[in-house]
Amino acid sequence: MSLPIALSKKHVGVAVAAVVLVASLFVPGTEDLPQEGVHMLGVFLMAAVLWITEALPVGVTGLLALTLAVMLGVAPVG
Repeated sequence: MSLPIALSKKHVGVAVAAVVLVASLFVPGTEDLPQEGVHMLGVFLMAAVLWITEALPVGVTGLLALTLAVMLGVAPVG
């Protein structure tokens, strides 16, 4: 029994972006790159995947990246 799922570039982009972001939450920090840096790298790669695949509009992706940076404690609120 197979499900007919039409995978588009947008669906794959959102899935890959989510996997990249979640994976970055489990990568430990090092002396050279602290945990906040790993989180920010995950946010950046998530945004890059979303921009490349055009899964979300550019403005929405930018706001999402800024919001996630604040929520993960990488960027200050003010």
